[in-house]
Amino acid sequence: MRQSGGRVEANDLAVEHRVLVEVVDRGDVLSHALQLGGELAALPRVAVAAAKRAVRASWPPVNLAAERETFAAAFASPHAAEGIAAFLEKRRPQFRHL
Repeated sequence: MRQSGGRVEANDLAVEHRVLVEVVDRGDVLSHALQLGGELAALPRVAVAAAKRAVRASWPPVNLAAERETFAAAFASPHAAEGIAAFLEKRRPQFRHL
């Protein structure tokens, strides 16, 4: 669309360039946020915390060593072992929040 001079919606452009993951209608924001929060809360805390640390540590995107170290530590956790076991056994993981 940009090359043709056609109209480009800011929301679409932001998603295309991965500035946003998705766009939610104004009336659905609260329910969507609660749903996403529930999904995040069900994930293993070690992995979520590692992902957040890696994102913060790797900006600007030149500090890949910090990202590698963070994920190596998370991969060595009991949560990682449970996730792998659940995948191999074709079942939902049972993460225990410590």
